[in-house]
Amino acid sequence: VHGDYFIGKKMVEKEIRDGPDIEFYLNTSQGLNSNDVLIPPDIIRPSEYDALTLEEEDNFRLYGCELIQEGGIMLKLPQITIITAMEIFHRFFFRFSFMRAEIRPVVAACVFLSTKLEETPKKIRDVVSVFDYLCRIKEGCEPPVPVLDLSSDAFSQFRQDVISVERLILKQIGFSLTHLSTKPYMYLYYYLKLFKLNKVFAQRAWNYVNDAYRTIICVSYPPNVIAASAIYLASRVLEYPLPDLEWWIALDCTFEQIEDVSAEILTLYEKKKVSYAYIVDTLAKHTPTPPSEPVAEVREIAKPTIAQQANNLKEKITQQKKATEHIIEEKKDVKKAEEDDNKKIKGGKQKNRKSESRSKSLEKEKNVTKEKGKIKEKTKEKEREKEKKKDPRKDKKKCKDTDKEKRHSRRRSRSRSKSKKRKSRHHECHRSHKSRKGNKKSSSKERKSSSSSSSQSEDIISTCLLYTSDAADERSSV
Repeated sequence: VHGDYFIGKKMVEKEIRDGPDIEFYLNTSQGLNSNDVLIPPDIIRPSEYDALTLEEEDNFRLYGCELIQEGGIMLKLPQITIITAMEIFHRFFFRFSFMRAEIRPVVAACVFLSTKLEETPKKIRDVVSVFDYLCRIKEGCEPPVPVLDLSSDAFSQFRQDVISVERLILKQIGFSLTHLSTKPYMYLYYYLKLFKLNKVFAQRAWNYVNDAYRTIICVSYPPNVIAASAIYLASRVLEYPLPDLEWWIALDCTFEQIEDVSAEILTLYEKKKVSYAYIVDTLAKHTPTPPSEPVAEVREIAKPTIAQQANNLKEKITQQKKATEHIIEEKKDVKKAEEDDNKKIKGGKQKNRKSESRSKSLEKEKNVTKEKGKIKEKTKEKEREKEKKKDPRKDKKKCKDTDKEKRHSRRRSRSRSKSKKRKSRHHECHRSHKSRKGNKKSSSKERKSSSSSSSQSEDIISTCLLYTSDAADERSSV
């Protein structure tokens, strides 16, 4: 098939230049220029050449507008920026086919561009993460849906897709964005004040205006007609009487226009909610037709059909689900392992903390002693400096005081020495008296012992003499 398409996650921007492609779309759009503010609803659309019916295209538009509304609420954007994004979305797909573009990056790019136009800027990472989350929910991911990682390849790819689609939207619209500033709200407020209507009526008309932007009405009719038709519908539903005169003339519109717009708004409520499965099935049914004059070089390149691409999308979605489940299980295992490690580490830390606390206390004591020594040295130095700076008169007085103290200390020391000498003399006298008594007792004992010893010696001598005499007589006999 001729050309590069946006179907799939890997999206390559299609450069719009002078060639068969742009001539094909301009010729089939019945002379539609990029500067046209209002687009007639009966115009042949590019999606019709890719075998899409009007009902299928309207369902695609409803699905995209629903994504824009939910994403704007999650991003906390005002309703005016959401409505401008819807209008940009409708205008882009009047110039481009739904079969040649993926809705997800187009929706994100429209919201990102509307935030710049209405001066409510948001970061591109917030826009990308919100719409990725919404699309995963629409695709059928079971909660809890994991948030897109900002450091992943999927985030960088989606971010690049949004930037490239934003550039493509501006090219297709022709960079004419001034007409997007006029909204039906200002006309509605003026009409409500003119007819003096209550708050319930105003809220109902306001809701009809918001719903009108989900269809082609916002591109095909001016904002004053949309406001007038909202008032007309609210008056019919709430049975509130309007003036009997032709009040729509004051609003610069015809009654036929009001009836057409109100009929299209009412048909919107009869439709069912569009799901992601419906879009995938419709994409699988149809294949885009090549332009009238395809290039010969591109014809040789074989590219996959839309049915194959839709099947690839389903396979990728299932792979993403499995990957998310695997990641969640891995995170749980990692948490368990971390908890076990923390328990083990806590048991070891309690032992190490005691030794660390002891060592820290010893170090603190050493540091405190060092600081105290430094403080003492500093105080001594300060005292020395003060002494040097003092007057000599005070030094003389101090010298006198010191001399007196020295004298008193000498007298005290003398008196103490005298008292010690007296005490020592007294002790010596007492000892000598005791020794005298002991000597007397010892002398008496010696006398008694000496008398006994002398008697004993005399006995011994007498025995010896007898013995010697006996020995001499024996010798003489012999």
